[in-house]
Amino acid sequence: MIEFLFLLIAFLVVLLDIYLLQTIFIGFLGVWMFSSSIIYFILSIVEMDLQLRIGVSLLVGLVPAYMYYNNVRTKYSGSVKTDVDFDDKKLFGLGERARVKKRIDTDRYIVEINGLEWTAISEEPLQPGDVVKIDRTEGTIVRVKK
Repeated sequence: MIEFLFLLIAFLVVLLDIYLLQTIFIGFLGVWMFSSSIIYFILSIVEMDLQLRIGVSLLVGLVPAYMYYNNVRTKYSGSVKTDVDFDDKKLFGLGERARVKKRIDTDRYIVEINGLEWTAISEEPLQPGDVVKIDRTEGTIVRVKK
């Protein structure tokens, strides 16, 4: 009976790991817990002391976790770029035309640029349907002129 309870606990740990921990702790800890749970489940078939089974499953579970860690470390080492430099003239089509969809505030509008809606600021009053020229960007806001 006690073996069945431990098998059930191991199965529940695997389910918990798959559905919860993998979404929270994607990485070394998640892979280690998942592989240790699977190994414990397999070792439960063999007659073995409980503490030894837990210890072996945790130690052997470190192997796939280290392989995962080493793969991620070598794959992404130095290749994560946080300072992105882009040409906003190419990205937003500066100098090109946009169509005013609606007015938000006295100087703020929703404009359509290449099929996407952007927040725009204009010093001149605009009406929905007006075609405007994209002047510059300020973060996620574009400045437009008639």
